[in-house]
Amino acid sequence: MEKKYKLGYCGILGDFFDKDVYLRMRACAEKCERFVLGIPDEYIMARLFGDSVYCAEDLRRLWLDCKWVDEVVILDVTKLGKRQIYEEVPYDVCFYGTEYGGAFEEDRAFMEAEGIDFCPLMPEDRTEPVSPARDAVRLALNNVPPDQKIVLFGAGEGFDYYMEHYGDGYAPAYAVDTAEANWNTRKAGVEIKAPDALRAERDGEVFVVVCDGEYRETMRQLSAAGLHNYRPLRACHEAALIEEFALAYAAEMDYIDRAQDVLALLLREFTRVCKKYGLRYYMICGTLIGVVRHRDVIPWDDDIDLAMPREDYEKLKKVAHEEWHNEEFMFLHYDELGNGAFLDFFPRLFYLRGEKFPVKLWQNVKGKAAADMDGRLWIDIYILDNASKSERKHLAAMNKLKVLYVLCMGHRGRLDYREYERRLSAPQIGLLKLAHKIGRCLPCKLLTSLYDRVSQYAAKEECEDYCIANLIIFYIQRRLKKVYFQDGIWKPFRDFEVMVPADYDGVLTSMGYGNYMQFPRLSVRKPSHYFNADIKLW
Repeated sequence: MEKKYKLGYCGILGDFFDKDVYLRMRACAEKCERFVLGIPDEYIMARLFGDSVYCAEDLRRLWLDCKWVDEVVILDVTKLGKRQIYEEVPYDVCFYGTEYGGAFEEDRAFMEAEGIDFCPLMPEDRTEPVSPARDAVRLALNNVPPDQKIVLFGAGEGFDYYMEHYGDGYAPAYAVDTAEANWNTRKAGVEIKAPDALRAERDGEVFVVVCDGEYRETMRQLSAAGLHNYRPLRACHEAALIEEFALAYAAEMDYIDRAQDVLALLLREFTRVCKKYGLRYYMICGTLIGVVRHRDVIPWDDDIDLAMPREDYEKLKKVAHEEWHNEEFMFLHYDELGNGAFLDFFPRLFYLRGEKFPVKLWQNVKGKAAADMDGRLWIDIYILDNASKSERKHLAAMNKLKVLYVLCMGHRGRLDYREYERRLSAPQIGLLKLAHKIGRCLPCKLLTSLYDRVSQYAAKEECEDYCIANLIIFYIQRRLKKVYFQDGIWKPFRDFEVMVPADYDGVLTSMGYGNYMQFPRLSVRKPSHYFNADIKLW
């Protein structure tokens, strides 16, 4: 067979033992004098599928043994983009798995300028979706920010396909269709509009899923409307997943860089006020690891956690509104959300200026709480209370707090019980629902006052340990020795200093962090408060 290209490239998940993948790559290679595959490294695979036994080098050798694969490049996060890998692999044909919106248009313009053929691997028609974990369309939808509307282009079979496979998790705001007979009607509860409706939308505010009709005509209309964030329902998943992860990771890193600068600003301001009034505080949890290991926030972290002894926190609360009730900062005690709303038991300092961030903290009280901190970054304050020497007395108090917490959850604006299915059994979720109904009948202020009172159950005792009553509900019974904290010590954080426990190793070890100087497993190296984070705290 005459070779059409000198050097071809395709980035794929690289499932060597999938016959369809193997044959599809073989067909690509037969068009090229030399053919190069890109396969993901261990970090990318862990982020996509969780930690598993995967060795990129072993897979690389398997593909090279085919003989028709001339080279295999192991892709890290710096090589995911089509233009980035071109610097290492100067291909004259590049195969892609889906058309991924504005970034795809930029890549296509680059290919045209360089005289490179850009060839689709997408099937002609929709195919039944692969498992949710390997579904590139689902991954794209999961990375649509909450302030973007999902709009379906087409109201025919593709619309039906979308609603069946994705409608529950990613409900469209509306659909558009070229058939005038469908305008101003509803289908599956979704309003159908004329395509002109898209002209009223601004780029970046909508995510268009191309479902039906003449694809190129649809693309023309989207381009005329100035909309560049789109996906077709058709995808070659083994290649498209790499493309979708590249886009998601780039957006995540942009968010992390900007968010961590704001978090450092918040921490600097908090430190200023604590120094002014002589208040003790200590970095704790992941933030403490960041200070010790990085002299900064952990590279992928997107919040700040610190702890204060109860007496210091009460002093802070008295001056907080004087120091921070302004256009730049806002301090909120957990019973100050307004309208009887409850989120959790963390007091927080928020930063109000500048851009808003796509974070999910406020989603459970959005629309109910009078205070509007949605999209604002914050510091979490853990309160250190006395823990009685009597284990029986301590556990009794902690169990009361757990009951009060669950009752308070009835005052959230949103409760999605699917979020608890991985941790709780069906009977436990049933009890949770009942407790929420009961809690909704009791004043939120009463419940939070009781929580405060029980948290300080051992305030008058001589105690050797602290407990953190506003820790994650599963861990509030943990004890931390007071001797670990003392007056704290100052350690570098960026270009200033912050306070950490005098024996920070004792604190981190007691909290179960193990060998905290080593990085954790690959799959958890991601932000926990980003809008699409799958980490549920409670």
